Amino acid sequence: MSLGACVLCIEDEPSLRRDLVDELRDAGYRVIEAADGLQGYDMLEREQPDLVLCDISMPGMNGLELLQKLRGSQLANAQVPFVFLTAHGQKHELIRGHDLGADDYLVKPVDFDLLLSLLRSRLRGVRRARHDLYSELQLALEQVDTLSRVSLAERSDPRIDLDTVLEHAVAPVELLLAVSTERGFGSSDHAQTEAANALLAALPPAEALADPRCYRLPSGALAVVLMRPASVAPGGADEATRLLRLQAMATSLQKTIVLAPLVPGTGVSISVFVDEAMMALHQAVRDRISELLVLTPSASDRLRLERHIEASLVQAIERGELFLQYEPKVRLADRQVLGVEALVRWRCADFGLIAPGLFIPLIERSGQIGLLTDWVLDEALRELAVLRQQNQPLLMAVNISASDLKGNLPARIDAALERHGVPPSSLEVEITETAVIRDIERAADVMAQLRQRGVRVSIDDFGTGHASLTYLRTFPIDSIKIDRLFVQHIDAQPVDQAIVRGVLSLAQSLGLRVVAEGVEDRSQLDRLRELGCEQAQGYYFSRPMTAVQLEHYLRNDADGAD
Repeated sequence: MSLGACVLCIEDEPSLRRDLVDELRDAGYRVIEAADGLQGYDMLEREQPDLVLCDISMPGMNGLELLQKLRGSQLANAQVPFVFLTAHGQKHELIRGHDLGADDYLVKPVDFDLLLSLLRSRLRGVRRARHDLYSELQLALEQVDTLSRVSLAERSDPRIDLDTVLEHAVAPVELLLAVSTERGFGSSDHAQTEAANALLAALPPAEALADPRCYRLPSGALAVVLMRPASVAPGGADEATRLLRLQAMATSLQKTIVLAPLVPGTGVSISVFVDEAMMALHQAVRDRISELLVLTPSASDRLRLERHIEASLVQAIERGELFLQYEPKVRLADRQVLGVEALVRWRCADFGLIAPGLFIPLIERSGQIGLLTDWVLDEALRELAVLRQQNQPLLMAVNISASDLKGNLPARIDAALERHGVPPSSLEVEITETAVIRDIERAADVMAQLRQRGVRVSIDDFGTGHASLTYLRTFPIDSIKIDRLFVQHIDAQPVDQAIVRGVLSLAQSLGLRVVAEGVEDRSQLDRLRELGCEQAQGYYFSRPMTAVQLEHYLRNDADGAD
C-alpha cells in the first residue's frame, strides 16, 4: 500500500465535491477529483486510486455506466473498491449497482464520519484480499533451499552499489528496506543475519540480482537492491500482482517493508533517495505498520511534508504562517451570535495550506502540542480583547488536546488571560469526549480547576467517545456539543432524533447548555428547533472566518432571525 491511500472523488456538484475533498484531505487521504464519469474513467486509467467515491446521477456518463465500463475493462484496477453516493436511494439503482459490483452506498447529505469509517473498512478489505496469497507464498518458501549465510559485515554501502548498478541497468532499479527483526532496529548480528537470509529467500528469484546483496544500514535496517523485471510495466496487471506477492512476503515474514523505486532523471541523489526510504521505514515502525509500503513520488512528498511539520512549528510561528479562523455559535431563536470557536490553520511557505487534520495529530505526536495550544490561546484572547473593545462581548472557545491535560494547563490559561485583560468567564475550553475518557480522573481535576477560576468547560464531539452518560453528572462542565454525526440526518433519521432529544433532556435536567455542531441546511435547523436545542454552529450560518471577516460579520451580517 502507498503511504496515504488515494481516493478518486467523482461528483458533478462543485460545492459537495469541494466539501468531500476537504474532509478526505483533512483525514490524511490523497484525493483526486472529477466532475463526471468521463473524467473519472480517465483518472482511473492514469492515477490508479485505491478507492472510488462516485455520484450516481451525473450528466454524460453516470455512475452506473462508469462502473459497468470499469468492471468490464482490462484496467489493472478494474476491481477497485467502488462506493456510490446517492441523493434518493432508489431501489432499482441500488439493485443495478450491486449487480455491477458496487461495494457500498452512502446517502446524501453525506455523513462525513460515516464516510471516513466506511473508507477505512473498505481499504482494510483490500489488504485482507492480499492475504489470500499467503498460503501460496508459504508453500513456495518451504520449497526454497536454505541459502548460504550472508556476511553482512562484508557488504558495502548500498549507495555505492546503486550507483554501480545504475550504470549498467537494463530495467528499473529499486531499493527494498526491511526491519531486521520483529523487535525493530538495533538487533544482534546473528538475528540480523537470520533476517537477511529469510528476506533473500522470500524474494522472487527473477527480482534479485545475480549475486544477491543484502546490506545492514547504520540504523540496523536491512537493504536489498532489486531489478524490477523489464516485462513488468508500471500500473499494469503484472505490476499489481507483483506488489501483492511482495505484500504477502512482508506479512509472512512479519516485517515492515518499504519498496522505493529509483526514478532516473529526477535529479534526486542516491544519498537523498536512501535517506527518504529510511525515513519511510522509521515512520512505518513508529506507526506499527506491518506491511509493504510503496514509496511513490507522492508518498515521498507526503513524508517530506510530515517531517517538515514535526520540525518546523517554532519557525512557522515566528514566520507568521499560523493563523486563526472563527466559526460562530448562534442562538437559534433569533440567530444572535453568542460565541465563536477558534480554529487553527497553517499556510506554509513551502507546502501551501496544510490541513489541520494532518498537522495537529503530528504535532501532538511530536510532543509540541503545548506550544501550539499556547499560541492559539494567545491569539484567540488577543482577538477577544479587540471584540470586547468593539462592544462584542462574545464567548471565545478554544480546543484543548488530551496531552494538554497532563501539563500545567490552568496556570498557562491564567497567564494568557492576564496578558490580554480578558475575564475568565469569556473563555470556554473545549475538550473532546475521547480525551476525557482517556484519563477521567486527570481530566476531571483539570476541569474543576478551570471552573474554579471562572473559565467555562465544554465536552466536544459528544456521543462519539462512548463515555457513559452518567459521567455528565460528575464532570465539572458547563456545556456539551452534540457531534455532527447525529445532526447530519436528524431531519430524516428517527434514531438520531431520539438521541438528540435524550441528550437535550438530560442536559436540561443537569443545567447544561447544548450546542449542535455541523448544521448545514434549513431542515436540520428546523428540526433542532423543534427538539428544543438552543444553540448551533455550522456552514448554514457561516464558514470559518478570519478575524477581519468576523468583525465585519458581527457588524453587518449577524443581526437578527431568518
